[in-house]
Amino acid sequence: MERSLHPHYLKHTINGSNGELKIADKTGMEMVQEVRNKEKVTPVSERKEEITILDIDGDVASVKLVATHWTDYMTLSKQNGE
Repeated sequence: MERSLHPHYLKHTINGSNGELKIADKTGMEMVQEVRNKEKVTPVSERKEEITILDIDGDVASVKLVATHWTDYMTLSKQNGE
């Protein structure tokens, strides 16, 4: 995970209900530390991962990931062919 995140990666999380939005930001390293410190792991049999490529233009892609407990919309880029 750490190798896949650009040093300037910043994740914006938006959630809420009843008209109350909560917006939070996390760096890639904060996300890596959360995963390393996670005590409860979702069993493989309960995991869900659906990836939809929304658009590709050169070395940049827009992607939707539907996981077990969340949905992410991401911009992915190739650097040095990776």
